[in-house]
Amino acid sequence: MTGFYEMIEKYNINFDALKEYLKSEEFFKLAGPVVDDKNENYKVSESKIDGLGIFSNKEFIKGDVIGYGRFGGTRTLAGRYANHSDINNANFHYIENSKDAKLVCEKDIAIGEEILVNYRNYLHI
Repeated sequence: MTGFYEMIEKYNINFDALKEYLKSEEFFKLAGPVVDDKNENYKVSESKIDGLGIFSNKEFIKGDVIGYGRFGGTRTLAGRYANHSDINNANFHYIENSKDAKLVCEKDIAIGEEILVNYRNYLHI
């Protein structure tokens, strides 16, 4: 279990309503479009957690920048497909005075390992 369902339950979020909202025009206007930034550090593939996820194409050590999650008002594939886990190995670090966010390795990540973030962490750099 990744903790996602416990998180939405803790905050009294209706899962079905959340799924519908994530398909809405309102959400897409707020979140911005998803673009493929051609980052070769990861690939999008089927996840055992939920739907699609991002998986490492190389080894990362703590502190490595994996790529951008948001850049120039758009979400990258990492920003769109990074799955949640309470036992995350990466986090999005939001850049001060910007809407951009970098995906930073928080624990060593092996080739082929799913890159996971904790949706509750909002880190600023």
